[in-house]
Amino acid sequence: MSAKRGGASGEHIRVPRVRPKVAPAAPSQADLDGALPQDIAQLISKPPTGASLRAVSRLQRVSGNQAVQRLLQRATSAIIQRDKVAHTTGKQVDTYLNASPFIKTYVADKVKGGTKAEGHVHIEDAATFAKSWETYSLKRLNPDTGKTFTAAEAAAWEPTVNAFRDGSEIHIHEERGETGTAIHESIHLFCDGKFRDTMGFTVNEGATEFFARAICAEQKITRGSFYVSERTSVEKLVALTSKEDLAAAYFNGKIDELKAAVNAKKKDTFDKWLGFMKAKKYGDADALL
Repeated sequence: MSAKRGGASGEHIRVPRVRPKVAPAAPSQADLDGALPQDIAQLISKPPTGASLRAVSRLQRVSGNQAVQRLLQRATSAIIQRDKVAHTTGKQVDTYLNASPFIKTYVADKVKGGTKAEGHVHIEDAATFAKSWETYSLKRLNPDTGKTFTAAEAAAWEPTVNAFRDGSEIHIHEERGETGTAIHESIHLFCDGKFRDTMGFTVNEGATEFFARAICAEQKITRGSFYVSERTSVEKLVALTSKEDLAAAYFNGKIDELKAAVNAKKKDTFDKWLGFMKAKKYGDADALL
């Protein structure tokens, strides 16, 4: 995911690469109370029945389901041993783009102008990533609240974030995500600013994932399920037009041409589709195509 003015974004955990310890001992109440609400500490220290179920209900009423889920992920990460991921380096991403028979020509001008992933992909240990995320998120809007992240909110979000892009710099947790994570985040570097600003977050992420999966397929890299709704809707747009139309718009800013291609097949559809996408009404957007 990319950093966009105001809001915070990043690749979130779907199926984490984890290896549980053998017969893990539950963390002590004192260990958890220092970092988490008492109700969450209670949930980790014993099975979720009785009082602990009431604690979940109380937190859901006060904070909402998303906040509770993030807090639980944060708590359980304390008792999980993770493996390092074989992350793609920035230099490797540049090599993949240059070798791509599909994407190479669309990024050629940016490459000549000095845009590259090498030197901008930072694969960080847990402590460094947490600090990078804190610095980044405290200047961004929390999508759950519409307000700037508080320190507590940023800390609750951090365990669910695999990677994020802050301007030209990409930060990736060494134990989260997958080999394709750096590919997705690096492709953001080559996106035309006009496309990003005009099309909005959902189309930008769906298109970025579309191209990331194209690179992964060429390199025989397994890619998990990320931005499924966004990507699926973008794929429907591609089916109506062409992947070349999307690439020219995404990498080279040829949005008017993409709009014309859509409207040539479905009269006066593009603006309506884009409005639904920005509102995250993917079913309505798909129905137009």
